[in-house]
Amino acid sequence: KDEEDWNALHYAAKGGNLGVFQEIERFFKGRLCETTGDERTVLHIACINNRIDICDYICKKESYKDIINSTGEFRGWTAAHYVAVEERHDGTEETLIRTLVDGGINIKATTVDGLTVLGVACEHRNRNLINFLLNEYNDLLGVGIKYLEIAAKASNDDYIVARIQEALKHYKGVYVEVPEISEKEGVYIRFETKQGLEENVAMPEEADRDSTFATKQGSEEREAFLDDKLSIVLVNDT
Repeated sequence: KDEEDWNALHYAAKGGNLGVFQEIERFFKGRLCETTGDERTVLHIACINNRIDICDYICKKESYKDIINSTGEFRGWTAAHYVAVEERHDGTEETLIRTLVDGGINIKATTVDGLTVLGVACEHRNRNLINFLLNEYNDLLGVGIKYLEIAAKASNDDYIVARIQEALKHYKGVYVEVPEISEKEGVYIRFETKQGLEENVAMPEEADRDSTFATKQGSEEREAFLDDKLSIVLVNDT
């Protein structure tokens, strides 16, 4: 493991090559569900980096069943919440969400600040996923409405605010209350404006900024570490 408790399998999940992931997996029998220093699993990492093949593989394999609904240190996010961060237009988000749901994830799970995956999508201005979730998983509207509306307003996007308000107006499903979050315990919903090629990031409290996932791209140091680790493992196995 490195200084952030990432092991070779975590980096393989990030890299996205299923064959390499399966090769390294052979060396981790009994340790497949290990987490990083901020409690992310290989499933979290695969979803953060939009690795459909690896996500599908993990969700279908019995050895990983205990991590499907695991939450990371960052705001108590499940793998589904991470999918909501980056807007794409190639079907990746929809496929990942369907794969996670088929794998047994609780799509209605909420973060420490009361948000379902729909709320996180609003927070990150992910119009594409918002529309998909409203069409396919409409009962998300009934979970923690107060926090959903806060997230929609936090987006500063008139389309998203109107879309959520209109959907709530016509919602006739079951309502699920999310426990009130005290100001002391809660994590405020914040929104950092996208600048250049930087991604939208929901920022945690000041003291926790070092542990946030920040962006989906990761660091150059981690990429270099991955290359070294994979080389060592594959060479030793030959």
